[in-house]
Amino acid sequence: MKTKTLSLKCVNCGKESEQEVVVSSSTFGAKQHLDTRCDNGQVDAPIQECPHCHYANIDISRPSKSAKTVYQSAKYQEILNSNFDEKIKNYLKAALVNEKDEEACAAQLYLNATWCFEDNKDSKNATKYRKLACKNLMQIAEAEDNGDIYIQCIDLFRKNKEFDKAEEVLNKIRYEMFKLDYEYKMTEDYIALKNIVDFEKKLIDSKDSADHLVEESEARMGFVDFNCLFMQYSQMTNHSDISIYVPIIYNMKNEYFDAVVKYLRTGETKNLVYGEYSTDMITKGYWAEKLDYIKAVVILDNIEKFGANACDIFYPYEVE
Repeated sequence: MKTKTLSLKCVNCGKESEQEVVVSSSTFGAKQHLDTRCDNGQVDAPIQECPHCHYANIDISRPSKSAKTVYQSAKYQEILNSNFDEKIKNYLKAALVNEKDEEACAAQLYLNATWCFEDNKDSKNATKYRKLACKNLMQIAEAEDNGDIYIQCIDLFRKNKEFDKAEEVLNKIRYEMFKLDYEYKMTEDYIALKNIVDFEKKLIDSKDSADHLVEESEARMGFVDFNCLFMQYSQMTNHSDISIYVPIIYNMKNEYFDAVVKYLRTGETKNLVYGEYSTDMITKGYWAEKLDYIKAVVILDNIEKFGANACDIFYPYEVE
């Protein structure tokens, strides 16, 4: 995260002060949590606070109709005089300022405060402000019919042990996913989404309220889905060929299986290597007949499992 310092005038008291402004940030390489937190310093993003009157916002110079009213409210003053650390205070004060006009902004600020409470092992306040974040997010999701926000709310309800609410939203999402067209169901985006929804279902059923990473939800697409993908996008139209290759490929190790799935979806090939052999070598005519990528992957997998002579024993056109 990169920041710079600017001199800004506070909309509440009109006085100027030096403030940090975020110039750029990145989530590349950061671990993603199911509730959308990223381990990339996300909760360290600066919230501006006027040193003269303690008004706080993402940008204290941004005009706001409710700024002065909220600043004078009992809730604002209660947070200002609380024992919370300054970072949490600023998140909560800024959330209050944005709650009426910028629901999405307020929800994110409540979430940032929640994550700080989680880091401080303060489960009581984490639960309290997670509920406020979820309340704002559900209003947005319902107004926009936004599936991504609904899925975020599933996780927030689950972490707050509101399993019935989590399941109610989850069932809504599963129904909407069921109605999607077949082609989209074969995309990587859909598979990733389905993995998350299925994982949330398992967590809800087991009454698991712990924090979990998105990577924990990652799983292979189901056998039936892979069979459909293979039938639609592979060059093989013979049903006997398909019945042979699909189970063989599905039971390969992840690296080989994932390479085939990517090839079916995009046409891109990844050169897989085992010892002195590779799929590039095989497809470029190492055998008497030039083979396509999928058959090259099968041969390489056979060589890895059974030795170099496996290419003769399991020659693709004679596998039946």
